[in-house]
Formats: sequence, structure tokens, C-alpha cells
Amino acid sequence: MKHHLIDVKTHWRTCLVTLFIGFAGAFLFAWAKMPLPWVTGPLFVTTILALSGFQLWMPLWLRPPSLAVLGVLFGSTISPDFADQVIFWFPSMCAVLIFVLVTIPFATTYLIFVGKYDFVTSLLSAAPGGLIPMTLLGQSYNADDRVIAVVQTFRLVLTILIIPLAFQLFGGYVPSGNIGTGGSFAAYLPGDILPTALACVLGYFLAVIARLPAPSLMGPIIVIAFLRFNGWIESEIPDSLVAVAQVFIGISIALPFNGTRVREIFVDIIHASASSLIAISFSVLFALITAQFVGSSAEALILAFAPGGFAEMALIGFGLGLEISFVISHQILRFFLIVLGIPVIMVIARGRPDKKNVDSFQ
Repeated sequence: MKHHLIDVKTHWRTCLVTLFIGFAGAFLFAWAKMPLPWVTGPLFVTTILALSGFQLWMPLWLRPPSLAVLGVLFGSTISPDFADQVIFWFPSMCAVLIFVLVTIPFATTYLIFVGKYDFVTSLLSAAPGGLIPMTLLGQSYNADDRVIAVVQTFRLVLTILIIPLAFQLFGGYVPSGNIGTGGSFAAYLPGDILPTALACVLGYFLAVIARLPAPSLMGPIIVIAFLRFNGWIESEIPDSLVAVAQVFIGISIALPFNGTRVREIFVDIIHASASSLIAISFSVLFALITAQFVGSSAEALILAFAPGGFAEMALIGFGLGLEISFVISHQILRFFLIVLGIPVIMVIARGRPDKKNVDSFQ
């Protein structure tokens, strides 16, 4: 805690400037009626500035509470018949497996033969998702972890920016302007404050124990859904709080590029963009094909297959009025397929990682 306070005291001016820029980007995108403005606006503006060498800073500990806010929002939308729906979604989940098995070889091949990266760097960069696990695994195999981080992060950025805009341009999606479910601080029941806060904390630790991805998001979703099913929580999370959380998340995605000039990673950005477009194109293709055989909509399937993050894709789904649990369940499956499968491939192809780096990966 003391370390965090020192960081804030040292960087408070830069932090205020960063937050001002992020919120300005959000208001600008909202005014322009862009899709998902409270995330895409801050993300777009801060990414451009970061790649221009502009110094940005925001406490990274703001991201977990922001994800928890979204967890409360998403948890309140989960339907009681979720377990029955998962059985119904089994065919599309199988399609996710095929999508992963097809997409990774294509993107890896591009990065090897066009990008001229080594096999390990290319494979771990091409895996659609799992930025931290893939970067750490790359370090353990002495791969170029900088390239892995750039490709993984840039793919996330492009996915978040491209897919909502594509829905608006080609899918007829008209942003409603709604941020959340219409909740406000004035309407929030005082008796729901403590149970909601405790649910977020409990959910986080349960998710960590269960080793779920994004525990700050997944834990609150599960516990809040349970509490709402039983009528123990009735209040809707305030829209203003959801908006602030989205701005923090948008800024946090851009922070890895902080202080980096385009010319330093220009070639990596080009190949990251190309490989990202391959992954996004395959996600759309597989979604459209799968939609012909299952009862789910093409829009929901595109978000389910998209190589983006849980929270970001769920936010887009929320804006479209889609089933959030559908999107998240497929995204989780893709995450586990990659995080559990890629290390096995690495052991088969390259043997065990260097012992000095194994502990850092575990």
C-alpha cells in the first residue's frame, strides 16, 4: 500500500493529465456517437499519444476495481437458466476449438515467413489471447518477449476498435448511448452496498483459488449472479460508475505503449496489425459459418470468437443487447485452450523451458 501511495505522490501530475486525456477521448467519442465510446475513446486517444512518445501514467491498481464494477454489471444480466444454456451452446464451443486450431497456424506462418521472427516468438505472438501467460512463457523459452507483448497488446487494441465500428458500419448497430442498466447512486439501495462490496471481494478470492482468468471480473460476475438469483441484491450498478470504470480500462490497455515511439516498434506494429487482421478475419468467418448450424446470432458468435478480452467483448455484447454469459463462456474456453494447449506444444516442439525461468511462469 505504501508503495502505491508513493507512486501516486510521484506521478500525480502525469496521472491527472492522463485521466483528463482519457475522459476527453470518451466525451469526444460519445459526442461523435461512436460505439462503446467510454472504452474506445480513451483507448484510441491514449494509444496514439503513447506511441508518439507522450508520457502517460495511471495507477495499475485502478484496473482490478474497474473490472469488478463491470463484473457487478454483467453478473446482474446473467439469466438463472445459465447451466441449461451451456448445454445448448456446446456446438458453438466446439467451433471455438476448431477456430483456435486453424487460426494459430495461419498467424504463426505469417509471422515466421513474412515477419521473419523465430518459431517460438511467432507461435506465442499468434496465440489469440493470454498476453501475460504468453509473454512469460516466451521469457522461459528465451523468445523475444517484447515482440510477443507488442503483437498481443496491439491485437487487443485493434479488436476493440475494429469490431464495434464494423458492427456500426456493416451490421446496422446504432449506439444507444446507454452506459449500463440505468442505475444511479440516488436509486442505489443502502442495504445493497455492503453485500455488493463483499461479493466482489469474495468472488475475487474464489476466482483466484479456482484459477479463473481475470479474477477481478469473473469472481464478481459469479457471486453477484448468485445473489441476484436469490433476490439478495436488487440495485443496479450506477451508470456513472460504469462509465468511469470503462475509461480506466481503456487507458490501462494503452499503457504498455507508454513512452514508446512508433519508429522504435514500427516493423513490429506492421506485423502485429497484419497477424491481428488474420485472427479477426478468421473469427468473423468462423462465426458466420457457425451461425448457419446453431441457434445463436452471428453478432453474438463474432464476439464469442473475437480475439479480444473478456471484459471488452462483453461490453460490446452488452451494448448490442446480447447474452453476456454466451460471450464470456466462449471467451473463457478460448483462453483455457490457449493457456493450457500452447505450453504442451512448446514442450513437444522445444522441450522443457529453461529452469531459471520456470518459476516466473508458474
